[in-house]
Amino acid sequence: AIGGLETFQSHLDHQHTRAAPLGLYVEGFLVSSLAQVARDHPEWRMLLHGGKFETHYSKSDEPIYAMCPHVEGWQDWLAATVAKLVADTGVDGFYLNEFGFNSSGYFCHSAEHGHPVPAPPLSAEVQLMAKVRAALPDDVVLYTEEAGTDVWAQTCDGAFGYASAFTDPDQSPGQVPPLRFLYPDYKFFQINPSTRNWNGFKDRIYSVLFNGLGLNTGTYWQEPDLLDHQRRIMTILQTHASTFNSDQAEPLVSTLIDGVYANEFPGASETIWTVWNSHWRTLRRPVLRVPHVAGATYQNLWSDTRLEPVV
Repeated sequence: AIGGLETFQSHLDHQHTRAAPLGLYVEGFLVSSLAQVARDHPEWRMLLHGGKFETHYSKSDEPIYAMCPHVEGWQDWLAATVAKLVADTGVDGFYLNEFGFNSSGYFCHSAEHGHPVPAPPLSAEVQLMAKVRAALPDDVVLYTEEAGTDVWAQTCDGAFGYASAFTDPDQSPGQVPPLRFLYPDYKFFQINPSTRNWNGFKDRIYSVLFNGLGLNTGTYWQEPDLLDHQRRIMTILQTHASTFNSDQAEPLVSTLIDGVYANEFPGASETIWTVWNSHWRTLRRPVLRVPHVAGATYQNLWSDTRLEPVV
């Protein structure tokens, strides 16, 4: 309907001339009832709570099923399909949508699949992703919609995530994702929704900078000051990319004030400390005590002003 593989490939080639890496969106669960794989293998469908096969994505004339990630046939089919897509298109990466949440909406209640009833999806997603990873060339990136677990992080290259938008900053000041520091090669991109200040995101976006994360941003329907914050955050992260990408980044280093937190990012020629004030009010007293290096200068990157330390 939109031109076939040859036309699609021409668009991919055009983007590659602009040095734009490209990832394809692949749904990890959902399959249209009209799709060949759904007609060939109805036994792979997930039996949902309440005895239904149809998901809430269904249309009146097109039921939409969720395939059970515990079923080896579905695991093998999806891995082979992704391998064929990279062979056909030369794409740079794949995004497995909906993976990483362990959502109760995708607990499978089928007694025919050989798994416990009900079966949560997360452990099976890890198995499935390992098969997908093995089917892909090493230089093709694999990423998901949420970060999963430490075991999960060893099967793919990174994830989008919602920690900045949904983690309660009173419960987790700075919304520090442990995997970001445990596995620095595993890349996080926080989803900044395209609606206006979704869930107070304007006050939470600073956790992207605090933790040295990536940002997956939609720019329509956003308030100008939120866009300005995003530009400033991304400018700092990109200008100092080699430092924020250090594999020696240290979360939650010591500070001089209870309730004020800091992360440390050591680089070859600079060290960056990011600071999170959980008190939600201005504090004017010393925050950090760090070793001084002769000749070192100090800068507030956010305000682009010189700092005068007490040595």
